[in-house]
Amino acid sequence: MLGMNHREPRLGRTMSRSAGALMCALLLLFVCACADKQTDKLRARLSSWIGEEEDELLRSWGLPSEVLSDGQGGRIYVYTYDLARPPVDLKRSDKDESANTSSEKTTKRSYSRRFFISPEKKIYKVSWEGG
Repeated sequence: MLGMNHREPRLGRTMSRSAGALMCALLLLFVCACADKQTDKLRARLSSWIGEEEDELLRSWGLPSEVLSDGQGGRIYVYTYDLARPPVDLKRSDKDESANTSSEKTTKRSYSRRFFISPEKKIYKVSWEGG
């Protein structure tokens, strides 16, 4: 009898750990699937520019942040965006506006889009970094 009573809590803890591990695995799978969908959307949106004229890109996107040589007589238009996020003060009350400032630095995250332009002024390749 003692052996049975002793084993029941152990079995319960083992099952709890297994259920927790399963939940973590499912959550990770969900997060990865969402990230893949976002990447696929971005890839499709940027790839739709392949074959388009340089002038159309400039009309739509404006002047690039940087223009580089592609080493083949063409150019690479780089569009870079910086996103600044103010620090979050978790202790702040929504009603206390005076507590809205924080001494921590603002975090920056940047991303870029690159369009490779042939000497014939057609987009032949795209790439990106960041979200």
